[in-house]
Amino acid sequence: LDIGAQFGYYSLIAAMKAGRKGRIYAFEPAPANFQLLNRNIQMNMYSDIIHALQKGVGNKHKTDTLYLYENSDSHSMFPHSQARVRETIPIECITIDEFPENQSINVIKMDIEGNEPYALEGMKQTISKNDNIILFTEFAPALIRRSGVKPEDFLAQIQSYGFNIRIIDEHSRALKPVPKESLDGIDPSWYANLYCIKRCK
Repeated sequence: LDIGAQFGYYSLIAAMKAGRKGRIYAFEPAPANFQLLNRNIQMNMYSDIIHALQKGVGNKHKTDTLYLYENSDSHSMFPHSQARVRETIPIECITIDEFPENQSINVIKMDIEGNEPYALEGMKQTISKNDNIILFTEFAPALIRRSGVKPEDFLAQIQSYGFNIRIIDEHSRALKPVPKESLDGIDPSWYANLYCIKRCK
């Protein structure tokens, strides 16, 4: 599952790895991004592997609001105080637990500008049913706070679902532990990608 697929960069990589017997479900609610996502899928001839859905992902099936920013393709369900909003649009938001039915999930990649805690809440059953699932998720404390969640609570949420967490250090190309010091005074621009694997039972 590619949640927050944007133009499909990671969906295409996943399709190459999965092969013709694999299935990639790419969720991208922003209209312009979704159009480019579909174009990239078609240009790379992956229409039989990658299934694009113009939907958001959260903790409830509902209609939500997406803020589309000027001069950016990283849109959000939470307004950014320093970014100019071009327009707001209604989007359909679903939970992963309701989709897809009766299919094993191997990998979830999630990058949805602060909505990650709510999307994670909506995939709790899916995670519990798939022992070998791997979760890649963006961890941007400033964006998490904007959604009304404390960054440390989001990390605790991931762990409560049975995951061990490591930070992907892009510079050293290594996996490192999550810092134990307080996240309160951290640089607002700091973010990392997390690699989360299920703990052995």
